[in-house]
Amino acid sequence: MAGQFLYYEYEYFQLEGIPPYPGPYLTIDSIDRYWVDVNDPNRFRYERYYRTRETEPKEGVEVSRVGTGSGGVVEECQRYEEKVECTQQALTTTLTYDEWLNNTTHLSHKFLNNINSPATIGGYEYRGIESDELWGDVHVFERRGTLSASDIYPNFPIVETLKFDVALGRTVEWRRIVIDGDKSVIHAISRLVKWELLDASAVSADLFLTREAAEK
Repeated sequence: MAGQFLYYEYEYFQLEGIPPYPGPYLTIDSIDRYWVDVNDPNRFRYERYYRTRETEPKEGVEVSRVGTGSGGVVEECQRYEEKVECTQQALTTTLTYDEWLNNTTHLSHKFLNNINSPATIGGYEYRGIESDELWGDVHVFERRGTLSASDIYPNFPIVETLKFDVALGRTVEWRRIVIDGDKSVIHAISRLVKWELLDASAVSADLFLTREAAEK
């Protein structure tokens, strides 16, 4: 896999937003984007692009995280309004792609290793395997409860599901459904929509610069 980058995206929808967005409850859409150097997973970029739904919507990159490569630094920048705050930390360990993938899918391993156990993890119970239109066979876990922090559906019953693909153990979906009488309303959903290998020529090296280096 020489000269390649893994690119993947999660789309996120939340019916009721959270601070610091004004409201404080607003509909929010966001996309989490990741670029990972297959030869050195410590060289990566993550960013969350958000958009609120209101009369004058706010949108932009909310947070970004950049790893400059093994022996370099990881920088995280938080953005709100016109303010940008960044922190850096040294990258002191090396990482292979297989190790990175194992770390990335640790949540699914935790759940899948518990399939045949009577205990539940966080209240989730295993519901079996079903077919997903994008990712093929997926393991499905489910839990039920009530929605506490909500202006629209306070204390309404909810069903939350987690799905992990059978092939690689990736988290392909998390979904919260509110039960409103005989109606089911999607309250929040995070879904893996892209997972592809890109040639290095298709990825700009500027993506992996710290903020200071990018502004020079």
